[in-house]
Amino acid sequence: MKIVSYAVVLSVMWLAQPVFAQAPAVSEEKPPLILLQALHCLEANQGWMRSYLRKHKDAWVSFSVDTGNPPEVVAWTIVVRESELRGHFFEVTRENDHGTMVFRLLDSDGFTTKPGKLEFDRLFPLSWKYFERRIKDALQNQRFVISASEIQYQQGSYTCDCTRH
Repeated sequence: MKIVSYAVVLSVMWLAQPVFAQAPAVSEEKPPLILLQALHCLEANQGWMRSYLRKHKDAWVSFSVDTGNPPEVVAWTIVVRESELRGHFFEVTRENDHGTMVFRLLDSDGFTTKPGKLEFDRLFPLSWKYFERRIKDALQNQRFVISASEIQYQQGSYTCDCTRH
């Protein structure tokens, strides 16, 4: 009987190994200030992030930075995980506008992870490849658990322009 139990435990661990290997460890570090500021803008927008935080006390967040922009523009993809298979992404930029930091929302959509690809809720087929690469990069990066109260608190001086551009 012990041998059967041991075999079941080993097989479950072996089957679960690829799933756990794909998910980066949750960081014990504090999230970067710029991430908190961008999330605050997304929450203040009355959109998906606000409704998500009404139902959840924490958000599981990761992001990737796009290095192909001019130095005065920082663009990145922020991913909020609803579960291991479901999430929502935000394409955000931060620009310096005459000394004022401005966060802009460029695009946003929900997605579901499928073997080898992502399925989007609303994106048009012409744009999904670009976003799929950026989201996969973000999903491979460090994850932060950020409390709703931390997101809802405005940290520093900046302006939010979260109407889609």
